[in-house]
Amino acid sequence: MEAGFRRCENQIERIHDQLERRRAFRVELGTTLLTTLMVALAGVVVGLALAPGP
Repeated sequence: MEAGFRRCENQIERIHDQLERRRAFRVELGTTLLTTLMVALAGVVVGLALAPGP
């Protein structure tokens, strides 16, 4: 019976670790996308600032 509890506890730990890895991946992906968007926006602003007038 104790072995069954231990097995269950190990399975819960594995699931918890998987969820932590997925959360970390989502945070990293979100940060990467936000950084890409900010760089693109800065490029547009600089492009408009350097564009010759009419």
